[in-house]
Amino acid sequence: VGDNVAFGLRARGVRRRRARERAQEVLDVVGGRDLSERMPSSLSGGEAQTVAIARALATEPSVMLFDEPFAALDASARAHARRLFSSMRSPSTARLIVTHDAVEALTLADRIVVVESGSVVQIGTPSEVLATPRSHFVAEILGLNPLSGQLRGDELSLGTMSLTVGAHGADDGDVIAIVRPRSVSLHRERPEGSPRNVWQTTIDAVDRSDGRVRVQLGTPLPIAVEVTPAGFDALATEPDGEVWASVKASEIVVQPA
Repeated sequence: VGDNVAFGLRARGVRRRRARERAQEVLDVVGGRDLSERMPSSLSGGEAQTVAIARALATEPSVMLFDEPFAALDASARAHARRLFSSMRSPSTARLIVTHDAVEALTLADRIVVVESGSVVQIGTPSEVLATPRSHFVAEILGLNPLSGQLRGDELSLGTMSLTVGAHGADDGDVIAIVRPRSVSLHRERPEGSPRNVWQTTIDAVDRSDGRVRVQLGTPLPIAVEVTPAGFDALATEPDGEVWASVKASEIVVQPA
């Protein structure tokens, strides 16, 4: 592994001893202190990724390109690699990461460039892209429940049902509405109170991960909802079970299609 990390330096004419010293320095930095004497074939996926990053860092590049760097890693190795990537910030090195994983883009990037069918459709900071996705595609890859519909005043027609929306700047006609997964509440019984949009639905699928429960609803509005584990358990239901869903009009974001 030590020779592998030192390869780029040796290719540039750096003496073997200095190249190995530099290799050990970067291995220490990326958490691979004990990997130097290991054979590459003995490394786990996460360890191999650590060595690859150390090899790239050893030559002190001005630009580093990562193409789907975490795709082949298991959950534990992926978490380690993400932490390592985050720790590599340097004013002298630009890092470009190509990924289809929105979570990676939102948590690791300083700026995001969204590409659809070969064209750039949005550029911004993670908070800007998340707050105001500019197209159905951007909202979809971010998991924000984009809905295409017809707006008439404060009524949004979605074909299978209608929703009441809050204040907005969109003209009547074709629009994209965004219903964020955490804006929707689920109930065992029809809720009372302020929500203006209430409907009965079924639970199609449930995914528990990262301390949240993501629930895929069925007809008439097949959207994803995120709730806490305690909140989901309180529903006392299973996939195919019936629940009530609600969302405040003010939580629905409307923009021109």
